[in-house]
Amino acid sequence: MEATELEYRSVLATLYWKILNDLDNVVVVYEDSPSCIALASSLFTLLIERGVKARAVRRADLGRPLDNVFIAMGPYREGLGEDVLEVLRIVRRVAVIHTPAYYAAEEMAGFPEAVKGIEVRYAARELPNVVTYYRVVARNGALEKAVIGEERITGVKMEVIRRYEAEKMALSY
Repeated sequence: MEATELEYRSVLATLYWKILNDLDNVVVVYEDSPSCIALASSLFTLLIERGVKARAVRRADLGRPLDNVFIAMGPYREGLGEDVLEVLRIVRRVAVIHTPAYYAAEEMAGFPEAVKGIEVRYAARELPNVVTYYRVVARNGALEKAVIGEERITGVKMEVIRRYEAEKMALSY
């Protein structure tokens, strides 16, 4: 993993932390990939620094029901949506989902049923320097989505994002 991606995953962790900070017990579920491990590790550090009862679990090692989770899975790939739904089916209260994993799961026909009775949160950068936080619940088979906050990205965080995106763009050519 390049240093810019490591920095970027750490910035993402600070953004996700904002929609996890009301939870006192969180399981960080991650895929066994460098980018997911970096994101999960950064977020786990922020959680335990705040005194949250937290643990990290590889997605492959899940088994029993969990109250509150952060799902670090992605990037978008074949089967991602199904894998996220599998995790969601064992969540009892709140699932905060890394954005590409959220979108992959939301596309699945079984998504409303998988999130029935729980609250799902995710963050999306819909404007270049603004992150919007969402809450999603399923009622009567339909999804209800609400904005729960926004954050303007400035300073070092924005510099890291720009470096990462510039490097990613350069690699795609």
